[in-house]
Amino acid sequence: MYNCPICNTYSIKVSPTQGSLEQDSLDNTTKLFSTHPKGTYWIISTQEKKYFLVPEYKLKLNQYNYQTLQIYFACDGNYEEGELKMVKPAIAKPLAPEGEKWELVAQGIIEFLCR
Repeated sequence: MYNCPICNTYSIKVSPTQGSLEQDSLDNTTKLFSTHPKGTYWIISTQEKKYFLVPEYKLKLNQYNYQTLQIYFACDGNYEEGELKMVKPAIAKPLAPEGEKWELVAQGIIEFLCR
């Protein structure tokens, strides 16, 4: 569940780049995303040129994509027993004017609420 007014603005589906996923396992600090029609994350753009990264709505979590989610968001609670609540979206910045590549600037916060 997203409780944020920015979700009514422009959004793009993105996925972590393959290179970024491989580097994430090595604890690299650069987290990169690229546009992808079946992406599991959204970049949400505001009129003020601010860019936020959020997981796609109704993301089905499992042990593998939960580990990836934890790279981009501080998670509180048990994902297996709770409903996702966006406390604070992650912050991203575009790496190209076309909006094809993005970099994570700051981690977001997610809470899992008991059902």
